Amino acid sequence: MPGVESDGPTSDDDWLRPEVVECPGCGTSVFQVDHSPFDSVWRIYCDRCPQSVEVSFYDQVVDRIRTLFPPAEDQTAFFSEIERRLKGCACGGEYRFLAPRRCYNCGFEITNDSAVDLYIYLGIQTEPEHRDPTEAEQAAFDDWQSRFVKTTDLWRGD
Repeated sequence: MPGVESDGPTSDDDWLRPEVVECPGCGTSVFQVDHSPFDSVWRIYCDRCPQSVEVSFYDQVVDRIRTLFPPAEDQTAFFSEIERRLKGCACGGEYRFLAPRRCYNCGFEITNDSAVDLYIYLGIQTEPEHRDPTEAEQAAFDDWQSRFVKTTDLWRGD
């Protein structure tokens, strides 16, 4: 689970700025953390709802886009082409790197900071001592992830 990999929060762990934030729309607690530069996926959010997709840096479609639009030459074109090739969201929205991050409970915009990712808050993320999640906590996270983070069937057929 994101935010649970360390041996507990210390001043050295704060570089990802983990925090529990309350949704201004419904009061649901959400875990917010900076996207790790060591992660090998982009989490790209829908511009209309809380859904997101995870796109691997090593995806075959990304490799083809990288050949056509080398990011070192034109990073904007590279990211725009990834967005263009992603299938639309079931809500009718589109996945955008700069989309606001929304509450999973009510859809209210929590932040427009594209450097952060949002997760379900289970309490374990802020405990002072590291521990593995219980079966129930892992099941809750897995259920949340299956409902809000799409990882397959991402690309349009063009």
